Amino acid sequence: MFLALVFCVSAAAQEAAENEAHPFLRWSRDPAVSGMAGTGLASFSVAPAFAVFHNPAAITMMDGKGSVKASYSYFAPSFTKTSNIAIGAAFRPVKRFGFAVGYVHQFGYEKIEDFAPYDFALGASLSAGIGDHFSIGANVKYSKACFLKDLSVKAISVDVLTQIRFGGFGAVLGIRSVGKVLDDLDSSDMPSSVAAGFSYRYVTGIHAIEALVDGDWFFSNNWGVSAGFSYGINDMGFVRIGYRYASKYAAVPSHLAVGLGGKYMGFSLDFSFITLNKVIGNTFQLGLGYSF
Repeated sequence: MFLALVFCVSAAAQEAAENEAHPFLRWSRDPAVSGMAGTGLASFSVAPAFAVFHNPAAITMMDGKGSVKASYSYFAPSFTKTSNIAIGAAFRPVKRFGFAVGYVHQFGYEKIEDFAPYDFALGASLSAGIGDHFSIGANVKYSKACFLKDLSVKAISVDVLTQIRFGGFGAVLGIRSVGKVLDDLDSSDMPSSVAAGFSYRYVTGIHAIEALVDGDWFFSNNWGVSAGFSYGINDMGFVRIGYRYASKYAAVPSHLAVGLGGKYMGFSLDFSFITLNKVIGNTFQLGLGYSF
């Protein structure tokens, strides 16, 4: 059923478009993820507070019963100079069922006729586990880009992802941002893609190493591949790095990212920095979370 859905949506996709609607949906809201250049779909170490914007299948595989996080990003200071704030929460009330909610608001664009453009998205997730090694999750998101006081573009989109874990290996496969622009005057496509992620985590004593690879093939014939690495010590301090290589018009372009993180008594503080890109270079993100 999943493959049939992928093929049906792919067949309906149009040729590559330079401007896809609401590309901000594809940016990571979690600095623990953006510090590895957006990898982390199959991560063992990243809490799924922002599952609505990342991987809903991870909710039923998280440690503990819940995770909440808020983040702030100063985005592309040499280009758009915008900021965004995001909040997310994921809960697993029983072993094989979980849900999540999330909201992001992007602002700081240059004013047009005394109106400051902005973007926002809100969504919800459901996740179910099948046995101890397999899970499936789905997101639904409503997003809006407001360009002028009387001009905006609204859209609705869904993600469906499956995840499997065995020992230190993890894999994710699914579709992301499949949806429709709700305004007839805008013919742009959503940044829809088939997504896959792989991870391997090795723990010895107080040291934990995780290597990750994520990839997207967009229905607009764009693509992107990211590789990331995380080193943790005593599950308290983390160093992260990642690189993304993408086609020219991919929703998230090529870049290098580095990140740092700390965790103590359930609280987490994470930081990421993006460089080696003329448009989005010097973007930074800061996040504060709590898992229980």
